This record gives sequence, C-alpha cells and structure tokens, in this order.
Amino acid sequence: MLSEDEEKLLDGVDDEEGTPTEHRPVLTTVIAAALILVMVSYIWLSPTVFNGLLGLAQSDVVIDDSIEDGNISIVFNDRVEGDLQELYGEFPEEETALCMYGSVDSGTYRVMNYTRPRVISSSYSHVRHEPCPSEAIIVFHTHPQRRCLPSGTDRQTLGDIQERNPKTIMLIMCESQRYTIVDGPGDRL
Repeated sequence: MLSEDEEKLLDGVDDEEGTPTEHRPVLTTVIAAALILVMVSYIWLSPTVFNGLLGLAQSDVVIDDSIEDGNISIVFNDRVEGDLQELYGEFPEEETALCMYGSVDSGTYRVMNYTRPRVISSSYSHVRHEPCPSEAIIVFHTHPQRRCLPSGTDRQTLGDIQERNPKTIMLIMCESQRYTIVDGPGDRL
C-alpha cells in the first residue's frame, strides 16, 4: 500500500506508460491527424490524381471564343469553337485529332478552319493519325476525362511538325471549354 503522500505524487501519472492522463487526448488527436494526413496525401498525390490536378491547373478555359496562356492566345471563329464542342461530345471515351489552319501574328493564332487527318488508331489514351500538313498552325487533339497534360507522344508529335513549321503549336482539349496549349516539345513537363 502507498501512503497518502505517495498517492498524491503518482495521481497524474498513468501506471503503464508513465504519460500524464490529461495529455492522452491531445496525443491521440495528434497521432490520428498525422495518420489521416498520410492517408489523404497518399490518395491525392498518387500519380493519376496529381497529374489530373496539375493538368487542370495548367489548362485554360475558353472565354469569348479565345484562349490565353502566357504569350500565346488562340482565337476561334464561331463555327470552329462550336464544332470543337460537338467533336468532344462525339468522342467522350477516346482521343481524336484535327489540323487547324489560319494565321499567326505576334503570338496570336487565329483559327479559321480545320481538317481531320486520317486516324489510324484511337483509344482512351492515344490517337495515331496521319501528320498534319506543314501549313497547319495548330495540331489539335482531345484527351478524355480531364487528362489535360501532354504525353511524351504528344510532345514528340509536336516536335516533328515544328521541324517543318516552327510556329505550329499543339492544343489539347481535355473537357468541354478547357484546353492546354503546348508550344514546344519540352513545354508543360
């Protein structure tokens, strides 16, 4: 048996761990918060989710038939913008491509018309098509379901056409009204 003084002395101490009992709820809360943070960061920072968020952050929305991103702006005529919306709706689960034509002046790309190259194969994550002619100012293709970042193949395709026409850029449509402008093979890494 302990004396009364010894009991008073040991009153705030947990017998098993030696941790004061009034600190236990705080310690439990801190550990629980740390575990939740680890789980959430694992989910949100997985490559798929992280790339999706990064792509959305780097993409731009069409406002008044134009897209602006840094030193580049793209202006569509009304017909082209409407056709792009229809095209995206027609192919919601696979990529497709267009070659866009018009004029380029001081970083402003004015798109007047387009052609659809012969598509060799297409899937959710890839479109293989005949190359756009060197007169094309924009190589356009879709990425389904908010995948806004260009792939390595996208960068290679752009690099190949820029050897013939250095002013050509790539435009990726990753949801209705949302686009990513890629102006060089190493852009948007």
